[in-house]
Amino acid sequence: MVAIVALLVSILLPALATAKQRARATACVSHQRQIGIGLTGYVLSNKDRYPKHSSPSSMVPRHRWPDYLHRYMKNTQVYTCTSLSERQEKDFRQPFAHTVDASTGKPLPGTKYHGGYGYNFQYLGNARTKTGPTALPEWAEPYHATLREIRMSASTVAVADTMGSRKGNPARQPGEGSSAVYVVEPPLGSRDLGSRGSRAGADPDVGNMWYEGGTDPADEELYRSRPDARHLDRVSVLFCDGHAEAVAPKILDGRTHGASGDNRYFNGRFDSARR
Repeated sequence: MVAIVALLVSILLPALATAKQRARATACVSHQRQIGIGLTGYVLSNKDRYPKHSSPSSMVPRHRWPDYLHRYMKNTQVYTCTSLSERQEKDFRQPFAHTVDASTGKPLPGTKYHGGYGYNFQYLGNARTKTGPTALPEWAEPYHATLREIRMSASTVAVADTMGSRKGNPARQPGEGSSAVYVVEPPLGSRDLGSRGSRAGADPDVGNMWYEGGTDPADEELYRSRPDARHLDRVSVLFCDGHAEAVAPKILDGRTHGASGDNRYFNGRFDSARR
């Protein structure tokens, strides 16, 4: 009898574990659909413009994209992924601005947090600014995409599970130290569309392809905050039309059939040749 019970347990445990993972994946997609309600509310209330990914780091308290959506989707729980690892729960956790001390930005006993979801900031809303002889004129102001610019909304990533960045150090875990944990980036830095890169470097082609810096696709593993396939090898994705689904990372990155990768799911046009 004991042997039979042990055999049944060994058979059932993997199935139960998979069922639990599927339930979390379903919950994550549901979260993102609700985030989509908040995003739609924001865009329609702000002259058809998408929010920027954050406020300047000098602002107290610091605001990030979930803070801008909170007015339109006030359920703070939906802004946290259901399947973060123990390490990610620590590194990805960001406080909601309206729940911290207003004068210092420090957490309070009742502070609420978000984490695990990244915003397609290069093509939708880039808060970074840059001036000087090497900067493009439009870089003097934060970038906000408009509804008109997102021509293929059903195929354009708005929010997705994110890994965060290694910040240029191969010894770091993605997202370690909260590096780029609230953005998600395309396989190639934006160049001709969107905000034309992260604006961290000198021009659209050199030094600014990734949130933390970098120069070319060879730096992707070091700098890119890539989509995270943490749900049964799928990435939970909210698209700009408001629908959410689980997508294989190679599809999202345009890497099927041996392709090297493109920005079709990020650039607003579903155009594999445009960045």
